[in-house]
This record gives sequence, structure tokens and C-alpha cells, in this order.
Amino acid sequence: MLSIWSKGSVVIALSILSACGKKGPCGDREVVAEISGNHGHEIKIPPGVFTGALAVKGGSHEHAVILSAANAEALKAGNSASTRTSSVHAHLHEVSFSCPR
Repeated sequence: MLSIWSKGSVVIALSILSACGKKGPCGDREVVAEISGNHGHEIKIPPGVFTGALAVKGGSHEHAVILSAANAEALKAGNSASTRTSSVHAHLHEVSFSCPR
């Protein structure tokens, strides 16, 4: 199943497979996201989400980040994965994804 949300001109699409009985890259657990230089941002990634654009909320602005298929594969293999957020107000953040131990 593909769920799509829209906020302003940003479209957020998440590949959600929990309805099919499949588990996300961290099994039944949520993916953990650590944000560098964080100043109030938060990313919530439900267990059934495999890939997609995610909102990085909090503070006076939002960023977007992509959880790619390569990120999901790294998580399934027990590794961490990292990427960058979109640039907003002349800055961006590094995001490191991992599965809780």
C-alpha cells in the first residue's frame, strides 16, 4: 500500500506494507533516527514503513528526508544508514537511521 500526504507544496509518500503482513526494516520495532545539530526536530517512522519521504518536524520550520531502499536494506542487515535532510533556512541536518537493540 502507498500512503500519500501533502503539506503545502511538499508531498510525503510512504511505502507501508503492514497491511500485507510484512515487517519493516527493523521488524516490529520503529526505526530510530538521530539528527545532527538538532534544534527541536523529530522524525517518527512507524514499524511498517519501508521507504519514502519523511517530515522532520519541530522548531520553527520543517525539513524532509528520504528513507531509501538502500537505507532499508542496510537496516535489515543490522547496519545503520545515513542521509541528509532538505535544506531549509540555509541549513540541513545529517540523519542516522538504526534499529533499536
